[in-house]
Amino acid sequence: MIKNTHYRKRKKFLLIVILLFAICGNMVFSEEIYYSCGEPNNTADSIIPLIKIKNNTGSGITWSALEIRYYFTKDDTRSSYRYICESTPVNQGLQPSSVVGTVVNISGNDYYLRITFTSSAMIPANLITAEIKSKLYIDGSTFRNQSNDYSFNPSLYSAAWSGITLYKNGNLVWGNPPSGATENPTPNPTEAPTAVPTTAPTEAPLITDVPTPAPTAAPAVTDVPTPAPTPVTVTDPPPNGGGCTCDARCSAAENITSPYTKNGTGEFCFVASCLGDYINSWNLAALEVNGVSIKNIWISSNNLPAKIDGVYYIYYKSDVGWGHFEIRGECSVPAVTDPPATDPPATNPPDVTIAPTAAPTEIPVGGDEKIWIEAESGAVYAPQILKSDSFADNSSSDCASQEIFFEVNDGSNSTGSAPSNGNMIYNFTVTEGGDYRVWARVKTPSTNDDSFWVKMDSNSWTKWDNIGPFTTWQWDIAGDYSLSTGSHTLTFAYCEDGAKFDKILITNDFIYSPTGFGDPEPAIGGGGNTYHRSDMVDLNGNLKVIGTKLCNKNGTVIQLKGLNTHGPQWYPIVINNTIPNLAQTWGIDIIRAAMYVEDFKNGDFWNGYLAHKDEMKQKIKEYVSDAIDAGIYVIIDWHIHNNPTNFTQDAKDFFAEMAQTYGSYANVLFEICNEPEYTDWGIVKGYAEQLIPVIRSNDPDENENIIIVGTPSWSQDVNVAADNPITGYSNIMYALHFYAASHQQSYRDKVSYALGKNLPIIATEWSSCDYDVSYNNFSEADTWVSFLNTNKISFINWSFCNRDDASSILKPGVSMAGPWTSSDLTAAGTWVKQKIQE
Repeated sequence: MIKNTHYRKRKKFLLIVILLFAICGNMVFSEEIYYSCGEPNNTADSIIPLIKIKNNTGSGITWSALEIRYYFTKDDTRSSYRYICESTPVNQGLQPSSVVGTVVNISGNDYYLRITFTSSAMIPANLITAEIKSKLYIDGSTFRNQSNDYSFNPSLYSAAWSGITLYKNGNLVWGNPPSGATENPTPNPTEAPTAVPTTAPTEAPLITDVPTPAPTAAPAVTDVPTPAPTPVTVTDPPPNGGGCTCDARCSAAENITSPYTKNGTGEFCFVASCLGDYINSWNLAALEVNGVSIKNIWISSNNLPAKIDGVYYIYYKSDVGWGHFEIRGECSVPAVTDPPATDPPATNPPDVTIAPTAAPTEIPVGGDEKIWIEAESGAVYAPQILKSDSFADNSSSDCASQEIFFEVNDGSNSTGSAPSNGNMIYNFTVTEGGDYRVWARVKTPSTNDDSFWVKMDSNSWTKWDNIGPFTTWQWDIAGDYSLSTGSHTLTFAYCEDGAKFDKILITNDFIYSPTGFGDPEPAIGGGGNTYHRSDMVDLNGNLKVIGTKLCNKNGTVIQLKGLNTHGPQWYPIVINNTIPNLAQTWGIDIIRAAMYVEDFKNGDFWNGYLAHKDEMKQKIKEYVSDAIDAGIYVIIDWHIHNNPTNFTQDAKDFFAEMAQTYGSYANVLFEICNEPEYTDWGIVKGYAEQLIPVIRSNDPDENENIIIVGTPSWSQDVNVAADNPITGYSNIMYALHFYAASHQQSYRDKVSYALGKNLPIIATEWSSCDYDVSYNNFSEADTWVSFLNTNKISFINWSFCNRDDASSILKPGVSMAGPWTSSDLTAAGTWVKQKIQE
């Protein structure tokens, strides 16, 4: 077994390390594994190691030469594994698609996760890579025990860890594999590196548990006073550049000391004898120190290449205005004396005890404020459109953080200057003034689709260009800004039509780099609402159909007026707030909970019920519960745009559960097919005749809830249904949908014909605009409302959301929670509120 024994062996391990340091001096490993525990709970549904590779060699290492092994013990008999690489150091040449995870059995229940790489890119010399975030699931296992996993260590954060091993070209170069951890067939034999005393060793020997003689007490060491630090002086570079290649590419080098910052476009050379604690850069075309590239990464000064003639030569090149280079940390060193002209004769060094040197620590810069914002939380204006990600199942590196994102319609480009439309506006507040960095999670599939425009507050627009290209969702720096305490506005605009936009991070922590989905956005909305309850259902009770009319429990004709919600995957309402506020401040009688059904529609991922059945069903139940608590009626809408028979069994299963759950409530109506497309009435009628008995047989009381059936041509051809209505069932109504700017008198004539045939009609979806939701025709809409009122036809307007289109009730960026002022409403919202309250 390879159970986790490293806790009880830690003291013994540390003693061995100290003794080895006493023998060998300050040892340097050629490659090291730095580890953070991404899932620190002992019981978890997945293993999440966060791994960095430290390259201490003087040359680059090809990713494909490396193999990482993470050891664990399986806790049950299942053997189906799922590996996901969620994020990688993309700016160091490693894409998630280049990472391969396989599981290898050692013996019994002891395994290791083998992580290999297909990328031919190089890890630069003297560098700690960015993080590789892996996830390993055992399918069918809800929880697993990590406490007995050899490589698991929940206490570590970006620290060197020998419980994970690293192989280079088949040879072990870092870590201690557990006893018996030999792959079958046996890999290439590992050559044990040879320890070299005192001078920089090439590779340190592996540390194993061996009998250790009693340690000899080290001689007493007295404190030696340290000379006061002497300020560093910078000398002019040699006339020929001293081996630096800068002079061929830019003008004479500038003398600099730390701390130092450089921003903007251009090509520059610098020279310094000290570079503080660390160097960081972003959006640069080139950054070299003594000929070694360290472009767009954080790197400790301890990991820089050797000096040339006692100094560092730095080459900087940026093609964009937001290119940035910084050196951080005070630059002062103890006074030193010149070394002897010749090497001293070799002598045996005295026995000394040398304390181990800790791994270099990343020094945080700035504060710890992090503001996370989902892209859809802002005010978003056309032609930016909201879409769903077909990979957004929280198990792929190629997905948006809340499964939706924005991009501009194909063909819309604004590369010369920022457009006046297509903006995405985000308001936020910082609690501490200072320097802030803006990250955005984006997807830029090619060099022709890799840019946005960015503006902070009322400052000028800047073009955020040359992003990636990223074929999967990746975080990238959109800019750095000096912000005062208080409120600010960040605006993005489209530049090229294929660039996609998902999430934002605004932070004053310049060391932090977001990965994966980032952290959740804080909940938005109205918070604790004093729940309003209407008396609509209390007074009218179970509804019934008499002739063409909808009537209350007493047989009195009733006309309900209300609103549709939009798809909950795109524009979710705020639970405990939206519906009670609409009942109280608008006086709506009914809400239609539109649950989109299709996963894909016309090649576009819609992310509906078929993609996430449990999640979508739960959302609709929350909507229905809110409506019941608010005392109003609610339509559970199977919001299909297709031939309904494509998903008959799914509809049966869904409505059987809804009828069992809500059939005893007077509040609930069932709409079984929203808009049948390109389907004749005979098919729709046959579908309805299968669904109606499912609902009736699962209704737990004697009161039959209203069932609404869609009609052909997007529920406009009520006249066709009137010629061949459904028989044998009571309390059945037929859906009418229209968009007033497009559907005018000829459509009202269809309704009049159907009423004359005694067909009961309810207008479950309509708007004052055209069917492309681009403009309103309030005059024609007034005619429609007068017609509906005259015929006592209940109507539910489309739609309550904050989308930038002509049918939306709220302006972009307005909270869905409510209550709302007149300035929050669109022209359509202002108009329809008056019609509901008449």
